[in-house]
Amino acid sequence: VKSKFNNILNFLSGFFVSENEYFILSSYIPVKYLVEFQIILGQLPRLWKLISSPALPLNIASRNWNLDVGVVSEFEEILKSMIPFQLPRIYLEGYQKLYDQLSEFRWPKNPDIIFTSNAHNANDFFKAYSAQKIESGSLLVIGQHGGHFGIGKWSYMEEHETSISDRYLTWGWSNSDTRVHSNYAITIAGKKNVNWNPKGRLLLVTCTMPRYSYWLYSSVCSSQWVSYLNDQFLFTEALSKDVRDSLTVRLYAHDYEWNQSDRWKFAFPDISLDIGTTRMEKLMSDSRIYVSTYNATTFLESMGRNMPTIMFWDPKYWELRDSAIPHFEKLEQVGIFHRTPDSAAQKVNEIWNNIESWWNSKEIQSVKNEFCFQYARKVDMPCKTLQKALERIR
Repeated sequence: VKSKFNNILNFLSGFFVSENEYFILSSYIPVKYLVEFQIILGQLPRLWKLISSPALPLNIASRNWNLDVGVVSEFEEILKSMIPFQLPRIYLEGYQKLYDQLSEFRWPKNPDIIFTSNAHNANDFFKAYSAQKIESGSLLVIGQHGGHFGIGKWSYMEEHETSISDRYLTWGWSNSDTRVHSNYAITIAGKKNVNWNPKGRLLLVTCTMPRYSYWLYSSVCSSQWVSYLNDQFLFTEALSKDVRDSLTVRLYAHDYEWNQSDRWKFAFPDISLDIGTTRMEKLMSDSRIYVSTYNATTFLESMGRNMPTIMFWDPKYWELRDSAIPHFEKLEQVGIFHRTPDSAAQKVNEIWNNIESWWNSKEIQSVKNEFCFQYARKVDMPCKTLQKALERIR
């Protein structure tokens, strides 16, 4: 029923489009709130889908050119020669077709505001559409689409997104940039707290990284992931036997050819692994403690939905920005955040048979709530809150 409703709404979205309405695409707003929000805005509810850009073959002849720039080093000479062959096809062979495609789809002609949380990352049709409309006066609003933002010492993605947007909606944090606006965690808006099991399992949530790094932010990169994995093994070894027997390791769905499963099975033959196929909601409801091991969305959503959470990572790799350090120090003081796998494991051993009294204590809940207000905020009226955030742009 839900899927049929979404398909019908998407089909109808292309009809009777007002020129100046708000255009909302890939926002992470749950469908029920997306419908309500558009009604509040006074426009017909629409459910837009991403449009793929045209696929074209590589034309070597069109890349037979060199940049006319001076170079001073061998590295720059190599870089100069590579650029013509590294340009995405959509921006060379397919550039004209991409812009011709814009007139074929019934997206709003002159939207007042374009709002997305991730379409600007990898959808070239959206990028071309947005660029065209922004030049005509539309405003671009980007919503935070995960963790690390506002917490990690540096992120090229955060820097880029805040620089291209007219308003950047965070999950609670702010800084000196007037375009950055404190909002709420859209991905958990309206979701109930996790119905976790006080007698359940221990859930260790892990990550992988590309073997050959192509992005920059404060995290492990490339072969540093091996050190990260070793920390997961040290954590597992430090667990008491009864806790380890109840451990489920959630592997990252994209393996990047690291052979995660084989490495885990070699170190711990009897380990229970989930290769990223079970719904996270199911894993959390079957567990009593959620262990987050990297600075991303994981612990924001678990703590934002009041799931008992332990966090640990090596601060040498996962560096924090100055504004976030005091908040993590408070988490560390109450035993939620740890800098070493051994410390985290000892805390799990300590609270394993008494998790409810620990997590529900006044001290833990106070520190957790303060942290979530800053980085994973929940609000009673998400649609009204979002409306006010967008109204303040002009």
